[in-house]
Amino acid sequence: MNRFLILALILTAAVGCSINDQMAGFSGGADLAFARTAEQRDSEFLAYEHTLVVDTSEDKLTDSFKSLIDACAAERENQCTVLYSEINHGEYNSASIRMRVKPEGVDALANLAAGSGDVIRRSTNVEDLAKTIADIDRRIDLLTTTRDRLLELEERGAEDIESLIKITTE
Repeated sequence: MNRFLILALILTAAVGCSINDQMAGFSGGADLAFARTAEQRDSEFLAYEHTLVVDTSEDKLTDSFKSLIDACAAERENQCTVLYSEINHGEYNSASIRMRVKPEGVDALANLAAGSGDVIRRSTNVEDLAKTIADIDRRIDLLTTTRDRLLELEERGAEDIESLIKITTE
């Protein structure tokens, strides 16, 4: 009975990376078309999530799982981080790993996962983080301005005691 090893590689805030660099080894027609459409939106804050589902034998599942975790831990140059990992033994054995890694590190990890069995599914999800980042930047600007105004009022506290009391309660 075959078992599944799922590897999700997440690339966040892939600023200035070309779609060809990130899609090397992921040339499924629909996935590539979707990613190219996302790239055409001219956003510099695209986050790519590549998913591989590998059908592997039961005896290879644990070793493949450990080798992927170890490979990510050893991948310092591309800042690989394991975000989630789970292995299940029972009636239906399976393993799942989510990693965050720079685009340059995706191919090596994907090839390692694919080497343990048959790739039965590949997918790519692209999320544009431009609006989220812009919202956070606006919030930081607002909070910085508010802080500066409060500090200014605090310095003039002797002149405007009522404002100082409001600042203290804020």
